[in-house]
Amino acid sequence: MLISHPSILFKQRPWLLSYENFCCYLATLFPKVFFTSVLAWSLYVLLAVVSHRYIRNQYGHPILALVVSVISISSSVLCAYTYFKVIAVGPGSPLDYEILKIKDIQQLNKPQKQYQPANPFETAGDSSTGLLSDAEPVAPQSEPESPPTEYLQMHTMKASAYRYCNKCSVWKPDRAHHCSSSGKCILRMDHYCPWFSTCIGFFNQKFFVQFLFYLAVYAGFSFFLSTTILWKILASAEYEQDFLSINLVILFVVSLAFFFVLGGFTLFQIYMVLKNMTTIEFQEFRWDNHDKKKGSFQYEFDDRGKQKALAHIYDLGYKKNWTSVMGNNWVEWLLPITVTSRSIEDRYNNGINFEINEDAYERWCYNAQLQDQLNQQLADYKRRARLEREEYTAV
Repeated sequence: MLISHPSILFKQRPWLLSYENFCCYLATLFPKVFFTSVLAWSLYVLLAVVSHRYIRNQYGHPILALVVSVISISSSVLCAYTYFKVIAVGPGSPLDYEILKIKDIQQLNKPQKQYQPANPFETAGDSSTGLLSDAEPVAPQSEPESPPTEYLQMHTMKASAYRYCNKCSVWKPDRAHHCSSSGKCILRMDHYCPWFSTCIGFFNQKFFVQFLFYLAVYAGFSFFLSTTILWKILASAEYEQDFLSINLVILFVVSLAFFFVLGGFTLFQIYMVLKNMTTIEFQEFRWDNHDKKKGSFQYEFDDRGKQKALAHIYDLGYKKNWTSVMGNNWVEWLLPITVTSRSIEDRYNNGINFEINEDAYERWCYNAQLQDQLNQQLADYKRRARLEREEYTAV
Protein backbone atom coordinates (compact mmCIF):
# COMPACT_ATOMS: atom_id res chain seq x y z
CA MET A 1 0.00 0.00 0.00
CA LEU A 2 2.80 2.41 0.91
CA ILE A 3 4.74 1.54 -2.24
CA SER A 4 1.75 2.07 -4.54
CA HIS A 5 0.80 5.29 -2.74
CA PRO A 6 4.03 7.16 -1.85
CA SER A 7 2.06 10.20 -0.67
CA ILE A 8 0.87 8.12 2.31
CA LEU A 9 4.46 7.22 3.12
CA PHE A 10 5.48 10.89 3.04
CA LYS A 11 2.64 11.79 5.42
CA GLN A 12 3.70 9.11 7.89
CA ARG A 13 7.40 9.95 7.50
CA PRO A 14 7.72 13.74 7.13
CA TRP A 15 11.51 13.52 7.16
CA LEU A 16 11.34 11.64 3.84
CA LEU A 17 9.81 14.70 2.19
CA SER A 18 12.61 16.88 3.54
CA TYR A 19 15.16 14.35 2.32
CA GLU A 20 13.53 14.34 -1.13
CA ASN A 21 13.59 18.14 -1.28
CA PHE A 22 17.24 18.13 -0.25
CA CYS A 23 18.12 15.63 -3.00
CA CYS A 24 16.24 17.73 -5.56
CA TYR A 25 18.13 20.80 -4.40
CA LEU A 26 21.45 18.99 -4.86
CA ALA A 27 20.37 17.88 -8.33
CA THR A 28 19.63 21.47 -9.34
CA LEU A 29 22.85 22.69 -7.72
CA PHE A 30 25.13 20.27 -9.59
CA PRO A 31 24.98 21.89 -13.08
CA LYS A 32 25.66 25.33 -11.60
CA VAL A 33 28.69 24.10 -9.65
CA PHE A 34 29.93 22.10 -12.63
CA PHE A 35 29.66 25.02 -15.06
CA THR A 36 31.25 27.49 -12.66
CA SER A 37 34.12 25.10 -11.88
CA VAL A 38 34.88 24.31 -15.53
CA LEU A 39 34.70 27.98 -16.50
CA ALA A 40 36.96 29.06 -13.63
CA TRP A 41 39.48 26.30 -14.39
CA SER A 42 39.59 27.15 -18.11
CA LEU A 43 40.12 30.83 -17.31
CA TYR A 44 42.98 29.90 -14.99
CA VAL A 45 44.62 27.84 -17.74
CA LEU A 46 44.24 30.65 -20.28
CA LEU A 47 45.72 33.26 -17.92
CA ALA A 48 48.40 31.34 -16.03
CA VAL A 49 49.50 28.76 -18.60
CA VAL A 50 48.67 30.03 -22.07
CA SER A 51 49.11 33.78 -21.58
CA HIS A 52 51.74 34.07 -18.82
CA ARG A 53 53.86 30.95 -19.15
CA TYR A 54 53.98 30.46 -22.89
CA ILE A 55 53.03 33.68 -24.73
CA ARG A 56 54.66 36.15 -22.32
CA ASN A 57 57.63 34.30 -20.78
CA GLN A 58 58.55 31.61 -23.27
CA TYR A 59 57.71 33.35 -26.57
CA GLY A 60 58.35 36.92 -25.42
CA HIS A 61 55.11 38.64 -26.53
CA PRO A 62 53.81 40.69 -23.56
CA ILE A 63 51.37 42.77 -25.62
CA LEU A 64 49.82 39.66 -27.17
CA ALA A 65 49.64 38.07 -23.72
CA LEU A 66 47.74 41.12 -22.45
CA VAL A 67 45.29 40.96 -25.36
CA VAL A 68 44.69 37.24 -24.78
CA SER A 69 44.10 37.89 -21.06
CA VAL A 70 41.59 40.68 -21.73
CA ILE A 71 39.67 38.61 -24.28
CA SER A 72 39.66 35.58 -21.96
CA ILE A 73 38.38 37.52 -18.96
CA SER A 74 35.75 39.43 -20.96
CA SER A 75 34.33 36.35 -22.68
CA SER A 76 34.28 34.29 -19.47
CA VAL A 77 32.46 37.08 -17.62
CA LEU A 78 29.84 37.25 -20.38
CA CYS A 79 29.41 33.47 -20.23
CA ALA A 80 28.95 33.48 -16.46
CA TYR A 81 26.65 36.51 -16.47
CA THR A 82 24.29 35.17 -19.14
CA TYR A 83 24.25 31.71 -17.54
CA PHE A 84 22.97 33.03 -14.23
CA LYS A 85 20.82 35.61 -16.04
CA VAL A 86 18.89 32.77 -17.69
CA ILE A 87 18.21 31.30 -14.25
CA ALA A 88 17.46 34.59 -12.48
CA VAL A 89 15.09 35.97 -15.14
CA GLY A 90 13.27 32.69 -15.67
CA PRO A 91 11.04 31.74 -18.59
CA GLY A 92 7.90 33.46 -17.36
CA SER A 93 4.55 31.91 -16.51
CA PRO A 94 0.85 32.83 -16.81
CA LEU A 95 0.90 32.67 -13.01
CA ASP A 96 2.93 35.90 -13.08
CA TYR A 97 -0.15 37.76 -14.29
CA GLU A 98 -2.94 38.04 -11.77
CA ILE A 99 -5.55 38.63 -14.46
CA LEU A 100 -4.86 35.20 -16.01
CA LYS A 101 -5.52 33.29 -12.79
CA ILE A 102 -8.81 31.41 -12.57
CA LYS A 103 -10.53 31.79 -9.24
CA ASP A 104 -12.82 28.74 -9.51
CA ILE A 105 -11.31 26.09 -11.77
CA GLN A 106 -13.94 23.55 -10.71
CA GLN A 107 -16.62 25.66 -12.35
CA LEU A 108 -14.92 25.23 -15.73
CA ASN A 109 -14.34 21.53 -15.13
CA LYS A 110 -18.00 20.68 -14.54
CA PRO A 111 -18.76 19.56 -18.12
CA GLN A 112 -16.89 16.29 -18.60
CA LYS A 113 -16.14 16.27 -22.30
CA GLN A 114 -13.18 15.13 -24.34
CA TYR A 115 -10.35 17.54 -24.74
CA GLN A 116 -9.85 19.06 -28.19
CA PRO A 117 -6.53 20.63 -29.21
CA ALA A 118 -6.79 24.39 -29.11
CA ASN A 119 -4.05 25.45 -31.50
CA PRO A 120 -1.89 23.90 -34.23
CA PHE A 121 0.90 23.11 -31.79
CA GLU A 122 -1.15 21.66 -28.88
CA THR A 123 -1.23 17.89 -28.61
CA ALA A 124 -4.34 16.03 -27.58
CA GLY A 125 -2.38 14.14 -24.94
CA ASP A 126 -1.94 17.18 -22.69
CA SER A 127 -4.27 16.16 -19.90
CA SER A 128 -3.57 19.32 -17.91
CA THR A 129 -5.29 21.50 -20.49
CA GLY A 130 -8.96 22.19 -21.09
CA LEU A 131 -10.76 24.05 -23.80
CA LEU A 132 -13.56 26.55 -23.29
CA SER A 133 -15.60 27.68 -26.29
CA ASP A 134 -17.92 30.65 -26.31
CA ALA A 135 -20.05 28.91 -28.93
CA GLU A 136 -20.79 26.00 -26.56
CA PRO A 137 -22.24 26.91 -23.13
CA VAL A 138 -20.44 25.09 -20.36
CA ALA A 139 -23.09 24.89 -17.68
CA PRO A 140 -26.61 26.20 -18.33
CA GLN A 141 -27.36 26.43 -14.64
CA SER A 142 -24.44 28.77 -13.81
CA GLU A 143 -22.10 31.11 -15.64
CA PRO A 144 -18.45 29.98 -15.83
CA GLU A 145 -15.61 32.40 -15.33
CA SER A 146 -14.89 34.31 -18.52
CA PRO A 147 -11.39 34.66 -19.98
CA PRO A 148 -9.84 38.15 -20.04
CA THR A 149 -10.45 38.74 -23.75
CA GLU A 150 -9.21 42.34 -23.57
CA TYR A 151 -5.70 41.06 -22.70
CA LEU A 152 -5.70 37.52 -24.10
CA GLN A 153 -5.94 36.82 -27.81
CA MET A 154 -6.09 33.21 -29.01
CA HIS A 155 -5.37 31.76 -32.44
CA THR A 156 -6.95 28.34 -32.56
CA MET A 157 -8.55 25.98 -35.06
CA LYS A 158 -11.87 26.54 -33.33
CA ALA A 159 -13.60 29.91 -33.18
CA SER A 160 -13.70 31.67 -29.80
CA ALA A 161 -11.77 28.92 -27.99
CA TYR A 162 -9.68 29.59 -24.88
CA ARG A 163 -7.35 27.13 -23.20
CA TYR A 164 -6.87 26.77 -19.47
CA CYS A 165 -4.66 24.62 -17.25
CA ASN A 166 -6.27 22.47 -14.57
CA LYS A 167 -3.04 22.11 -12.60
CA CYS A 168 -2.13 25.82 -12.49
CA SER A 169 -5.70 27.21 -12.60
CA VAL A 170 -4.77 29.79 -15.22
CA TRP A 171 -5.77 30.72 -18.75
CA LYS A 172 -3.12 29.43 -21.16
CA PRO A 173 -1.98 31.87 -23.84
CA ASP A 174 -0.82 30.74 -27.27
CA ARG A 175 2.43 28.75 -27.24
CA ALA A 176 2.25 28.18 -23.46
CA HIS A 177 2.75 24.64 -22.15
CA HIS A 178 2.66 23.01 -18.75
CA CYS A 179 6.11 21.81 -17.67
CA SER A 180 6.03 18.83 -15.32
CA SER A 181 9.64 19.43 -14.26
CA SER A 182 8.99 23.06 -13.27
CA GLY A 183 5.49 22.29 -12.00
CA LYS A 184 3.84 25.21 -13.77
CA CYS A 185 2.85 26.57 -17.18
CA ILE A 186 5.59 28.31 -19.16
CA LEU A 187 5.10 31.23 -21.55
CA ARG A 188 6.28 30.42 -25.08
CA MET A 189 7.97 27.32 -23.76
CA ASP A 190 10.98 26.17 -25.79
CA HIS A 191 12.31 23.30 -23.68
CA TYR A 192 13.42 22.32 -20.20
CA CYS A 193 17.20 22.53 -19.87
CA PRO A 194 18.77 20.37 -17.13
CA TRP A 195 22.02 22.36 -17.35
CA PHE A 196 20.14 25.36 -15.97
CA SER A 197 17.57 23.42 -13.93
CA THR A 198 14.90 25.64 -15.44
CA CYS A 199 12.80 26.06 -18.55
CA ILE A 200 13.77 28.18 -21.53
CA GLY A 201 10.81 30.36 -22.39
CA PHE A 202 9.72 33.81 -23.43
CA PHE A 203 11.69 35.97 -20.99
CA ASN A 204 15.02 34.12 -20.92
CA GLN A 205 15.33 32.77 -24.47
CA LYS A 206 17.40 35.75 -25.64
CA PHE A 207 19.90 35.26 -22.80
CA PHE A 208 19.99 31.52 -23.53
CA VAL A 209 20.91 32.13 -27.19
CA GLN A 210 23.51 34.70 -26.17
CA PHE A 211 24.97 32.29 -23.60
CA LEU A 212 25.36 29.59 -26.25
CA PHE A 213 27.01 32.07 -28.60
CA TYR A 214 29.38 33.44 -25.93
CA LEU A 215 30.35 29.96 -24.75
CA ALA A 216 30.89 28.70 -28.32
CA VAL A 217 33.16 31.69 -29.03
CA TYR A 218 35.00 31.17 -25.72
CA ALA A 219 35.48 27.47 -26.48
CA GLY A 220 36.65 28.26 -30.03
CA PHE A 221 39.08 30.85 -28.72
CA SER A 222 40.48 28.37 -26.16
CA PHE A 223 40.70 25.65 -28.79
CA PHE A 224 42.61 27.92 -31.17
CA LEU A 225 45.15 29.01 -28.53
CA SER A 226 45.71 25.53 -27.09
CA THR A 227 46.07 24.03 -30.58
CA THR A 228 48.58 26.68 -31.63
CA ILE A 229 50.76 26.26 -28.56
CA LEU A 230 50.63 22.46 -28.65
CA TRP A 231 51.59 22.52 -32.32
CA LYS A 232 54.63 24.70 -31.55
CA ILE A 233 55.65 22.47 -28.65
CA LEU A 234 55.39 19.26 -30.68
CA ALA A 235 56.96 20.76 -33.81
CA SER A 236 60.00 22.11 -31.98
CA ALA A 237 60.31 19.14 -29.63
CA GLU A 238 60.13 21.42 -26.57
CA TYR A 239 58.51 18.61 -24.59
CA GLU A 240 61.92 16.86 -24.50
CA GLN A 241 63.45 19.71 -22.49
CA ASP A 242 60.45 20.85 -20.41
CA PHE A 243 57.37 19.23 -18.94
CA LEU A 244 54.22 19.53 -21.05
CA SER A 245 51.38 21.15 -19.12
CA ILE A 246 48.61 18.61 -18.53
CA ASN A 247 46.17 21.51 -18.08
CA LEU A 248 46.94 22.65 -21.62
CA VAL A 249 46.21 19.20 -23.03
CA ILE A 250 42.93 18.93 -21.10
CA LEU A 251 41.95 22.43 -22.24
CA PHE A 252 42.54 21.34 -25.84
CA VAL A 253 40.28 18.29 -25.48
CA VAL A 254 37.51 20.06 -23.53
CA SER A 255 37.45 23.16 -25.75
CA LEU A 256 37.38 20.97 -28.87
CA ALA A 257 34.33 19.07 -27.62
CA PHE A 258 32.54 22.19 -26.38
CA PHE A 259 33.24 24.14 -29.56
CA PHE A 260 31.74 21.62 -31.97
CA VAL A 261 28.81 20.54 -29.79
CA LEU A 262 27.82 24.04 -28.69
CA GLY A 263 28.55 25.46 -32.13
CA GLY A 264 26.02 23.14 -33.73
CA PHE A 265 23.42 23.76 -31.03
CA THR A 266 23.95 27.53 -31.27
CA LEU A 267 23.32 27.45 -35.02
CA PHE A 268 20.15 25.43 -34.42
CA GLN A 269 18.86 27.92 -31.85
CA ILE A 270 19.63 30.86 -34.14
CA TYR A 271 17.70 29.09 -36.90
CA MET A 272 14.76 28.63 -34.51
CA VAL A 273 14.79 32.35 -33.70
CA LEU A 274 14.92 33.29 -37.39
CA LYS A 275 11.89 31.05 -38.01
CA ASN A 276 10.12 32.26 -34.84
CA MET A 277 9.63 28.65 -33.79
CA THR A 278 10.18 26.93 -30.46
CA THR A 279 11.77 23.52 -30.12
CA ILE A 280 8.39 22.06 -29.10
CA GLU A 281 6.72 23.53 -32.18
CA PHE A 282 9.57 22.33 -34.37
CA GLN A 283 9.23 18.74 -33.15
CA GLU A 284 5.44 18.72 -33.37
CA PHE A 285 5.61 20.20 -36.85
CA ARG A 286 7.96 17.38 -37.92
CA TRP A 287 5.87 14.64 -36.32
CA ASP A 288 2.59 15.87 -37.83
CA ASN A 289 4.09 16.17 -41.30
CA HIS A 290 5.71 12.72 -41.16
CA ASP A 291 2.68 10.93 -39.73
CA LYS A 292 0.21 10.91 -42.60
CA LYS A 293 -1.97 8.19 -41.06
CA LYS A 294 -3.48 10.71 -38.65
CA GLY A 295 -4.96 12.71 -41.49
CA SER A 296 -2.93 15.82 -40.70
CA PHE A 297 -4.19 19.10 -42.15
CA GLN A 298 -0.77 20.76 -41.93
CA TYR A 299 -0.03 20.60 -45.65
CA GLU A 300 -1.38 21.89 -48.94
CA PHE A 301 -0.80 21.34 -52.66
CA ASP A 302 1.02 23.70 -54.98
CA ASP A 303 0.17 24.53 -58.61
CA ARG A 304 1.87 21.34 -59.82
CA GLY A 305 -0.14 19.16 -57.44
CA LYS A 306 2.79 18.44 -55.14
CA GLN A 307 2.28 18.34 -51.40
CA LYS A 308 4.03 20.95 -49.27
CA ALA A 309 3.91 21.89 -45.60
CA LEU A 310 1.88 24.87 -44.46
CA ALA A 311 3.79 27.92 -43.30
CA HIS A 312 4.32 28.51 -39.59
CA ILE A 313 1.65 30.93 -38.39
CA TYR A 314 4.17 32.86 -36.23
CA ASP A 315 6.69 33.26 -39.05
CA LEU A 316 6.76 37.00 -39.81
CA GLY A 317 9.96 37.03 -41.86
CA TYR A 318 13.58 36.67 -40.77
CA LYS A 319 14.09 40.27 -39.67
CA LYS A 320 10.92 40.61 -37.60
CA ASN A 321 11.35 37.13 -36.14
CA TRP A 322 14.87 38.01 -35.02
CA THR A 323 14.03 41.43 -33.55
CA SER A 324 11.02 40.06 -31.67
CA VAL A 325 13.38 37.90 -29.57
CA MET A 326 16.82 39.52 -29.69
CA GLY A 327 15.99 43.25 -29.82
CA ASN A 328 16.00 46.01 -32.41
CA ASN A 329 19.70 46.91 -32.78
CA TRP A 330 23.21 45.50 -32.67
CA VAL A 331 23.79 46.56 -29.07
CA GLU A 332 20.79 44.56 -27.87
CA TRP A 333 21.82 41.61 -30.06
CA LEU A 334 25.35 41.39 -28.68
CA LEU A 335 24.86 42.41 -25.04
CA PRO A 336 22.59 40.77 -22.44
CA ILE A 337 20.09 43.63 -22.29
CA THR A 338 16.46 42.95 -21.40
CA VAL A 339 14.10 43.64 -24.33
CA THR A 340 10.88 42.11 -22.95
CA SER A 341 8.23 43.59 -20.69
CA ARG A 342 6.21 42.14 -17.83
CA SER A 343 3.44 44.71 -18.14
CA ILE A 344 0.01 43.31 -19.00
CA GLU A 345 -0.54 46.39 -21.17
CA ASP A 346 2.46 45.67 -23.44
CA ARG A 347 0.45 43.51 -25.80
CA TYR A 348 3.04 41.80 -28.00
CA ASN A 349 6.03 41.96 -25.67
CA ASN A 350 4.85 40.26 -22.49
CA GLY A 351 4.63 36.61 -23.58
CA ILE A 352 0.84 36.51 -23.63
CA ASN A 353 0.03 37.58 -27.20
CA PHE A 354 2.00 37.12 -30.40
CA GLU A 355 1.75 38.61 -33.85
CA ILE A 356 0.83 36.06 -36.51
CA ASN A 357 1.03 35.58 -40.25
CA GLU A 358 -2.62 36.17 -41.12
CA ASP A 359 -2.39 34.47 -44.52
CA ALA A 360 -0.82 31.34 -43.02
CA TYR A 361 -3.39 31.28 -40.21
CA GLU A 362 -6.27 31.47 -42.68
CA ARG A 363 -4.81 28.50 -44.55
CA TRP A 364 -4.52 26.56 -41.32
CA CYS A 365 -8.15 27.25 -40.45
CA TYR A 366 -9.32 26.43 -43.97
CA ASN A 367 -7.47 23.11 -44.01
CA ALA A 368 -8.78 22.29 -40.54
CA GLN A 369 -12.35 22.85 -41.75
CA LEU A 370 -11.73 20.60 -44.77
CA GLN A 371 -10.31 17.92 -42.49
CA ASP A 372 -13.36 18.16 -40.20
CA GLN A 373 -15.66 17.81 -43.19
CA LEU A 374 -13.73 14.79 -44.43
CA ASN A 375 -13.86 13.17 -41.00
CA GLN A 376 -17.60 13.78 -40.83
CA GLN A 377 -18.12 12.25 -44.27
CA LEU A 378 -16.07 9.20 -43.31
CA ALA A 379 -18.05 8.83 -40.08
CA ASP A 380 -21.35 9.07 -42.03
CA TYR A 381 -20.13 6.51 -44.53
CA LYS A 382 -19.15 4.06 -41.79
CA ARG A 383 -22.50 4.56 -40.08
CA ARG A 384 -24.43 3.88 -43.33
CA ALA A 385 -22.31 0.83 -44.05
CA ARG A 386 -22.95 -0.52 -40.56
CA LEU A 387 -26.70 0.02 -40.89
CA GLU A 388 -26.73 -1.73 -44.27
CA ARG A 389 -24.86 -4.71 -42.80
CA GLU A 390 -27.30 -4.90 -39.90
CA GLU A 391 -30.29 -4.81 -42.28
CA TYR A 392 -28.73 -7.45 -44.52
CA THR A 393 -28.03 -9.69 -41.52
CA ALA A 394 -31.59 -9.25 -40.25
CA VAL A 395 -33.02 -10.36 -43.60
